Amino acid sequence: MRTILRASLLVCGVLLGVVGLPRVAHAQTLTGVVISADGGTPITAAVLVVLDAQQKERARVALSSTGRFVLSVPSGVYRLRVLRVGYAPFDGGEVRVDGTTPPTTVQWRGTPVALPQVLVRERQQCDLTKAQGATLAVVWEQISAALGVTDASTDAPTATTRQFDRYGFVRRLDAEGRLVRGITQQRTRGVSLTSYRAWDPDSLAMQGYLREDATGSTFYGPTASTLVSPAFLRTHCFELIDRPDGNRERLIVRFEPATPRERVVDIAGSFWVDRRTARLDSVQFRYTGLPAFVTPEQARGSVQFAQLPDGSWFVSQWTLRMPRIGDRARRSSDNLRRTTFALEERAVTEMQEEGGVVLAVEAGQVQHYRAALPTLRVQFERPAPWMAAASVRVRGTDIAAPIDSLGRVMFSVPQGRYDLTLHWPFAAAGDTAAWNLASGIATRHDTMADSVRTPTGDALLRHLCGAEPQRMRQAAIWGTVTDSLGKPLVGATVKAKWVDAVRLPSTASGDRLSASAHELQSITTTGGHFLVCGVPRTQFVVEASAGDPGAPLMGHTSAYLTDASRFELVNTLVAKPVAPGK
Repeated sequence: MRTILRASLLVCGVLLGVVGLPRVAHAQTLTGVVISADGGTPITAAVLVVLDAQQKERARVALSSTGRFVLSVPSGVYRLRVLRVGYAPFDGGEVRVDGTTPPTTVQWRGTPVALPQVLVRERQQCDLTKAQGATLAVVWEQISAALGVTDASTDAPTATTRQFDRYGFVRRLDAEGRLVRGITQQRTRGVSLTSYRAWDPDSLAMQGYLREDATGSTFYGPTASTLVSPAFLRTHCFELIDRPDGNRERLIVRFEPATPRERVVDIAGSFWVDRRTARLDSVQFRYTGLPAFVTPEQARGSVQFAQLPDGSWFVSQWTLRMPRIGDRARRSSDNLRRTTFALEERAVTEMQEEGGVVLAVEAGQVQHYRAALPTLRVQFERPAPWMAAASVRVRGTDIAAPIDSLGRVMFSVPQGRYDLTLHWPFAAAGDTAAWNLASGIATRHDTMADSVRTPTGDALLRHLCGAEPQRMRQAAIWGTVTDSLGKPLVGATVKAKWVDAVRLPSTASGDRLSASAHELQSITTTGGHFLVCGVPRTQFVVEASAGDPGAPLMGHTSAYLTDASRFELVNTLVAKPVAPGK
């Protein structure tokens, strides 16, 4: 298996259209509308299923925002069934389809579904298109309805009425999936949430969910139409159980390949259904048929669902995790340590995870749905002046956040654990001097924060300047250079000047007054920040100069470091124009 990985997963919004519509020869068009029996209100967020004389499904379509449907089937006599989440399947009557069939009106009478409060484990049922357990049949109809409404078509009547604000990411994880090593992010906005390619259900059933070629390995995830397709139902076994932890609020429908095949990667997993509302909560799956050293946690995925106020469904969050496989070298020797040789074996070196989250759904100027990413929060043990210039970054990414006046930092990132580094905008330090602030900080959904230690002045001096404070008795100063309007000056020269080793004149020896002058220099970076290392802990002058020689800007201040000072903030240097001749 090559190390180049790609994901393929179609994630769809609430674009109500044809779902899993087969292409058939000599097909006839069946049109109509589904309305409530009491008032003629259009029924939306539902699925119309067409059954033949043997009660086999021949087609299905998601109803539009006006309750209408259009589909194609061969000529014949069919029964119509309406599936709506939270209600029992409704028999819409019989219809004959030929070239002269007029539009059909189905008057829907909804009966709320009541899932059992106490449920024994129903036996495993393979080929769900055939006879099945009574409770499993009811639950599957609810799952089928939710998935049907969630799938999409680009020519759907409401496709241009809703805007989806979506966050997508690709992450690199360590082999255990514990720590995020890198992440790339993207925000998109549009009328659909289609991401990546989807392979058709028949090809997935026949060739599996992993394809390898000269360019690398491609893992495929199931779409809504995949999970309700006849091919998927024929090739997987299903089982309805209570949650193993005794939680009675949700039911689980497990699925797994009916017949595992050698060298074919398939999926196994579970649907989670809310018992009170009969609504589909999520689908969790893992890849099967991979090498034995790939654990279920290293190759899996999930899809979560949400519902809008009008009853429409959409995919609110999804992830797809894929293993990156390589050679692992080992060294071995006998007990006498006389021979050493290398062994190679295949192993998961790291993982790649792709995913997305819907942050908002809007129709016109009205926001119908809003969600937030988990938050990464840290709190320094105590605030320090230098925090105003520093920032905290997520290792391996370009994600950064400032530190507020109370020593707090907050990031919005996908769920996981991250390493954090501390950065300063000083030319003498640069990004190469990043401070390893914390390891494995986990995201949170509450307002609590993880505490991190505040670096001491000695530690900062050693890290940023390479000095040993106790031995060299050095210190450092930092600050900002601005113009008279308060705009930071980038590229300004900053000099720290002082005099020491003063010798007074002596008439006996004929000595003259003498002294040693010293000067250290730095250049301001973005934000006008500077850092000067190696200054004495006594009084000295700090000068700043900028501009061209013909119109220079100058500024200065005096600084005095006490014996306890190690890393001191000096006053802001304001560089003003210099009068001619001075």
